[in-house]
Amino acid sequence: MAKEGLQLLLLTPLILALSLAAGCADDKGTVSPTSATQAADGGQDTGGGFVLYSERKAVLEALKTSIELLSEIDPEKNIAIQFFKDQGFKSEVEEIAQGTHLFKDLRGFESPALSALGKNKINYLEKGNCLESESHIDASVSEIGNLQSDLCVSLENLRRIPPSSLLREVLSLMLHEATHLGGAQEEDAKSWQKEFSEYFGKRFGEISRESVVAPTFQAIMRSQNLIRDSLEMAERWPKDPRIFTKIGKVVEELESLPGLNDELAFKIKVKPKNLRDFRIYSNSAKKLINKLYMKFEIHKIDFKLLERIRVPLSLMPPDKVFETLQEIENDLHSLSVEFLNVIDEPTSPSEGLIFSDPFSPGPF
Repeated sequence: MAKEGLQLLLLTPLILALSLAAGCADDKGTVSPTSATQAADGGQDTGGGFVLYSERKAVLEALKTSIELLSEIDPEKNIAIQFFKDQGFKSEVEEIAQGTHLFKDLRGFESPALSALGKNKINYLEKGNCLESESHIDASVSEIGNLQSDLCVSLENLRRIPPSSLLREVLSLMLHEATHLGGAQEEDAKSWQKEFSEYFGKRFGEISRESVVAPTFQAIMRSQNLIRDSLEMAERWPKDPRIFTKIGKVVEELESLPGLNDELAFKIKVKPKNLRDFRIYSNSAKKLINKLYMKFEIHKIDFKLLERIRVPLSLMPPDKVFETLQEIENDLHSLSVEFLNVIDEPTSPSEGLIFSDPFSPGPF
């Protein structure tokens, strides 16, 4: 298989996911449960198009994930607290900027409403709306301002949200209901829902496993190819300046690994079975980046060009260059195996350097 063919193979799932997301979003890049419902009810009939429904299982999983992320006690892992710290406190809506209805104490971000969301009874309706007197009511609480209130969720309505928007919209909806538990009336709850949805889209972008997996495979493979080229150069002339240029490119590849510094984003997109495996992989990648900086004396030099260019400058003894490159090559192999563990792909020692051969698709 040609190298170009492999790259196309790697990118195909990502391109498909992006196409689906683009096809489902409105002009602002936001698809609300209401607009999704309207489209599913026949908004596309005359044009011959269709809205891709979400499976019941996917809706339940999105609800489970949303409640976990919103009721998480660790402020660094609670997505509602992250929203408030990153953007909410700057909101033009006073109730959001002050954390009204959601936070009891902004110093420790204590939130009885978010805690209640993780504990209260939820009634899942297979069909129909949560309030009989209203149409398209996707969720509700039995009593506004009562932290003991039961919640209602219409699975039928939520299935009408396209899969590409499902988690974003369900999270926004459940935050809406959490503010009701804290006493917010409908207009305030809608403001929380709208601003959170916008924040989610900006911070996390496309929510798909492929948006992390494919770019990670590619970055590691390109890094291995750069090291392999460097080893060939080092055998001929250890002081070849092109070696150090390639090392700089390896650093850039590793620093661009998606989700490396954002555990929450990685968790949402990849859904690893064990976050401990992600932390092992993330720490290894960061250690490898630091090793490259230290071993090859990499410095950043600003040019008049708009982009920032890294120029490696090395005082490494020539007889250490080849040995160090081999060490980096082994580290990259270990990193690839650790990433496969994160995404729950099987590996074995006999598979060798998984990403070293650019003409072999390997496990992907």
